[in-house]
Amino acid sequence: MGGMGAVEIIMILTIISVPLFMVSLVINYLRSAGRRRERLAAIEKGVPISPMSDAPMISETRTYLLRGLIWLFVGIALTVALLGISLTSKQPAYQILSATHEPINSVQMEYAVPPGVSFLGLIPIGVGIAYLSFHRMETKRGKGV
Repeated sequence: MGGMGAVEIIMILTIISVPLFMVSLVINYLRSAGRRRERLAAIEKGVPISPMSDAPMISETRTYLLRGLIWLFVGIALTVALLGISLTSKQPAYQILSATHEPINSVQMEYAVPPGVSFLGLIPIGVGIAYLSFHRMETKRGKGV
């Protein structure tokens, strides 16, 4: 019995991350619905609504910075981890008998997890770079540059 392979690790991470992602979506929806109800109640009461409430707050623009850094470093960590797993998980290749039905003497080693799997880490790296570039554009636009 060997340890867990890359497929098992990815399945466990998926099973854990998908419900967390769905819960965060529900919480975000409930917050925005609460803001809408509060705004509609203010309109019904005749309370003037400031135009600043429509503009993104400074903390919201910093959220893009935080998200970008998280995605970027998770992608880097994922790339390094998958590359490390693939480079340290060599196993003997299947032996092919020669035409004389004698086994080949040299044992070739092959990767249990191909090193190309580490390129999956480029996906969160790209998302992180997109968030960081959006944060930079928003901060420049807020300054009037």
